[in-house]
Amino acid sequence: MELRHIRYFVAAAEQLHFGRAADVLSVTRPAVSQTIADLETELGVKLFEREAQKVVLTTAGETFLKHGRTILEDVTKAVQMTKRVGEGKLGLLTIGYGSLGLRHPLFREAIKQMGVRYPDTDLTLTETPSTTQMEEVRSGKIDAGFVYVAQDSPDSTMPIPHSDAIGELNSMVLEEGGIGIALPRDHPLAGNDGLDLADFEREGFIVVGPSMANAYFPFRPRIVQQVSNINTQINLISVGMGVGLVVVSPSLIYPDDIHVMPLKNINYHSQFRLIWQRGSQDPLLQNFVATVRELSVDR
Repeated sequence: MELRHIRYFVAAAEQLHFGRAADVLSVTRPAVSQTIADLETELGVKLFEREAQKVVLTTAGETFLKHGRTILEDVTKAVQMTKRVGEGKLGLLTIGYGSLGLRHPLFREAIKQMGVRYPDTDLTLTETPSTTQMEEVRSGKIDAGFVYVAQDSPDSTMPIPHSDAIGELNSMVLEEGGIGIALPRDHPLAGNDGLDLADFEREGFIVVGPSMANAYFPFRPRIVQQVSNINTQINLISVGMGVGLVVVSPSLIYPDDIHVMPLKNINYHSQFRLIWQRGSQDPLLQNFVATVRELSVDR
């Protein structure tokens, strides 16, 4: 049995006339009659009672019509969905981001635009550090990730991975950045331009992870809190617990209750990047990458 047999049968059953069914199908009447006869032979039952000017469905024919319509509807849906998946307009993507990436307008706009451009797609967002995102893209656990990486030597950076860790993965640079210092909004030095790290020697530092006591410090920093993520660091700074080194870039947005400013005499380079697996043929992922690329060019 072929799909053609079902399509011919449903047309004949809906028209109750082989000639009109032939017109609907754009075939000859003998072609319809022979196809129905072949179908009845294969099933071993009569689907129609033939009369002079019309045909009438048998009980078996009425049953087969109900299921035949369902089969044709399912095939139509399958074809439509397959085309949409192939065009990258339907499917599921899992996207990683870090607490710092969440603050970047490009990340927010990319997620928003995917919903506008491809409303039938499902995006699953998972918050995880940049290093973990790289591992999960490699393993296929996530499809792509927004990461921050350092361009400087690994032994003198902020607690973000070095760009070399991206390795064989595809990546796209979204924005270049540097290093700055975050202060409580009411800190006496907030708003003073042209300061360097030595001006904060008497301050207590809130650090993310075990890093920070590195080559950038011209003094041994007094660490008052060591936290696991940037959000906690920012929150503690906002309530006056201390100050902290943070990544800065032209578009990166920090909360209004802290003051972030660049520092003199520190040559530190960071990058905000999108990463994804090299060689992936997933059309939806390709559309996502194209959307991010378009947004990054427009900025």
